[in-house]
Amino acid sequence: VYTGLFSAANRLIEPIIVIPVIASTALFPVISSLYRESQQIMTNLFKKSLRILFLTSVFTVIIINIFAVKMMLYVFGSEYSNSITSLRILSLSLIPFFFKFFLERFILVLNKPRVIISSYIGSIFITIIAGFLLMKFIGYIGAIVALVLSEFFIICYNFASIKKIKNA
Repeated sequence: VYTGLFSAANRLIEPIIVIPVIASTALFPVISSLYRESQQIMTNLFKKSLRILFLTSVFTVIIINIFAVKMMLYVFGSEYSNSITSLRILSLSLIPFFFKFFLERFILVLNKPRVIISSYIGSIFITIIAGFLLMKFIGYIGAIVALVLSEFFIICYNFASIKKIKNA
């Protein structure tokens, strides 16, 4: 039952993930060429891209939360009304997810792929430990919260690593 409730919410979130993937894929060659040509222009593009991705992600989360009930009932029916809370919490993972692919591409431009691997290893530990602890108190919602926390960890780790690399 809980897997189905999570899965229903996840299926509504999955198509939205295409947006940051496409944006990051489109910007990767531009950032790569700017890295060699102009650090200042690359930095400006980096900041503007982050701003746009942030605003888009927050807007998307707000829309999902406003229309969560209608979306869930329309797509899955009243049997999945318990998934509405899952959808609202899981939608929060879109904020870091919108940044994640872009930051990873930027880290690749900086030629530091180990940073990406380290962030995912840390994320795995957070998901397991937080999931285990939170599921004791709030059930399957704890697993969703752990997933959201792990996504935020990835972007925080990547931001800190980029800042450290750029200051080095």
